[in-house]
Amino acid sequence: MKHKNGYRLLVILAVVSLMAGLAFVGQAFANGEQTIIEVVVPGGPVAPGESVCVDIYVTPGEPILGLELDVSFDPSILQATGVTEGDLFAHCTMHPFAPGAIDNTAGTITEISVVGMGCSAVDPGTFATICFTVVGVGVSPIDLGNVQVVDPAGGQIPPERTDIRNGQVTVEGDCLYPTVDTHPDDEIALGENVTIIGSGFAGNTTYDVWIVPYAPGSVVAEGDALAPLGGPGLVSPVGSDGSGSIAAIVWSVPNNPALVGNYYEIVVDDGDGVYNACNDALDAVGLADFGFHIYPEALTITLFSMGIVGLGGFYALRRRRGSEIS
Repeated sequence: MKHKNGYRLLVILAVVSLMAGLAFVGQAFANGEQTIIEVVVPGGPVAPGESVCVDIYVTPGEPILGLELDVSFDPSILQATGVTEGDLFAHCTMHPFAPGAIDNTAGTITEISVVGMGCSAVDPGTFATICFTVVGVGVSPIDLGNVQVVDPAGGQIPPERTDIRNGQVTVEGDCLYPTVDTHPDDEIALGENVTIIGSGFAGNTTYDVWIVPYAPGSVVAEGDALAPLGGPGLVSPVGSDGSGSIAAIVWSVPNNPALVGNYYEIVVDDGDGVYNACNDALDAVGLADFGFHIYPEALTITLFSMGIVGLGGFYALRRRRGSEIS
């Protein structure tokens, strides 16, 4: 009998403790103590060509073991360049972090996540920092989606116990959308110069000219870093005149037979090494377009043609003489 009363006491204590805990949690959220997940954007507008980084800041309303979410943005205004972990779980010995998958065509970063191994986050901190290159003007939303917050028991915290606060980046300024083309045409021989003409650039400004390989169906895309695309690469700086026009020789094609048949694109870049149509120019406007093509030097073709003609004349003369002898 004594044993049964002791058992009942333990059950009562356990139930009371559970009810007290639930009452505490309920009271906490009744007072608005939700877990706040918000996008923090630096103050003031930015301009095309600049970089901007935003923080995803978390204020826990209860201990959280882990967090995963997606981010969306306007890819015509921003291009994501990287995601780094913040200090939300810095107190944990182990806190695996996944920066997610960036898709600058769709304007998404999916499955950014972190989890504390054996410890939880209870103090406010930065979950992740996302950096962008500004490629257009306007207002780009920075929206959080598919937010999943996990409690120390491994269960998902209900959405009503989280407060999601999106943000936005404002870009002010005018996009120039300059243009460039090879001159006089896009067929360049070994030993010849590559000359470009362009318009619509900022006046009296120095630009970098990049020549990168072209592959059918794959042109330089918005937000591409130019250096990793291959050679010749950065070939020459050029300067625009007061009206924003450019006309310059940018490359002398080496007399290297290995270059024959190659196709290239030309990018006139504002100096950041990343292509953005707002201020840069690309001499290839579609998947089937290219900047210029290299063919054998004219002297080689002429000599080869002369050789064929001469060889034909030699055999004709031999046949003629043979018929005269016979």
